[in-house]
Amino acid sequence: SSRNSFISSFDSRITNYVRPVQPKIVEVGPLHLVEPKPLDQKLQAWMNEAPAGVIYFSLGSNMKGTSMGDFRRRAFLKAFARLPQYRVLWKWENEAVMEGQPENVLLKKWMPQQDVLAHPKVKLFIMQGGLQSLQEAYHYGVKLLCIPMFGDQDLNCGRVGKIKTGIVLEFNDLNEEYIYRALKTVLEDPVYSQNMAYYSALSKDTPMSPKEKSVWWIEYVLRHKGVAHLHSGAADLSFVQYYLLDVIAFLAVVLISGVALVYLALRKIVQSMIRPNEGELRKKKVK
Repeated sequence: SSRNSFISSFDSRITNYVRPVQPKIVEVGPLHLVEPKPLDQKLQAWMNEAPAGVIYFSLGSNMKGTSMGDFRRRAFLKAFARLPQYRVLWKWENEAVMEGQPENVLLKKWMPQQDVLAHPKVKLFIMQGGLQSLQEAYHYGVKLLCIPMFGDQDLNCGRVGKIKTGIVLEFNDLNEEYIYRALKTVLEDPVYSQNMAYYSALSKDTPMSPKEKSVWWIEYVLRHKGVAHLHSGAADLSFVQYYLLDVIAFLAVVLISGVALVYLALRKIVQSMIRPNEGELRKKKVK
């Protein structure tokens, strides 16, 4: 029944804003994180040889890189070309060489994202703000350049900008200079590195792993045949009661009535003061 139901959230206090939740909602954190595996030797060597580090660029599985359009694609390529000390690993649906592709850019149709982010040479992750990708970035301590597209990505990226673990770019404003300045800022300003290191440490400092926490709570529910004792009475209130609309309506009536009474009283007083004066004026005119 709804009274005994239990909700497990894969969100965390790092990737989202702090908010009040009911006791029946337990934030277990990212369950998809796994131990990183070694990269293939060719890719590993390519990343190891990056002079200043690697920029990893992936817009996730729901957003194809080819859908960004030629203008934005060229803007990214030109911005990357201005940072030759960094190598760029770009998830792109077509591995054929792009027109104007600089030497420091490598295209791949698919990459083991967690294994890539775990590489010590990765300095920046350009992404769309998906929750799982964010959790991976915080876990491995990789700074962010967020380009929100849809859904919860605006909220997720907004959090990134607020705590300064990265910078948020507006998709419609993307151009070479805009991208280049954002890259330079996140890569070179120590504030972003310090903040990401801090929040990465927080994300891993938990009494038990997400998997252990999930298992414990599932077994807890089974042991006690539900969680009726964690049920909030607010769930049984109507919309009007929950938002106190009846109380607000009553107070509004009292306030309006009070204002109306004061207005009528003042009007009566003013009229009583004006009418005697009008009578005196009439008497003077008669004389």
